[in-house]
Amino acid sequence: MARAARVVLLENTDKIAIDISLGGMPFELEAYEKSVLIPIGNKGSLRIISAEDLIIMKAFAARPHDWEDVRTIIKCQGADSFNTARVFEITRMLADLKEEPEIIDKLKALFKS
Repeated sequence: MARAARVVLLENTDKIAIDISLGGMPFELEAYEKSVLIPIGNKGSLRIISAEDLIIMKAFAARPHDWEDVRTIIKCQGADSFNTARVFEITRMLADLKEEPEIIDKLKALFKS
């Protein structure tokens, strides 16, 4: 799965799903470069991407729970807090790679709701 989808699916001890992107596209490098390290107690740190980049990745994955995550992120952050031109431009390029243009329609609907 990791080689084909470039994603490693894990679960922590509390049964919370963790998706680790293995990167490879220019967008993923950009998201990584903009990310920040968040300390986790005395156990190290965790790299976190921006909410905007997470929306793009979730829309690209386009699974039902990803769309629910996108809805929650937009609601919590506020639709006006995002550079929607960038979100739609990058998501459109990714959706074209998958030949799934309906991703853009779904994303637009979530930003309008």
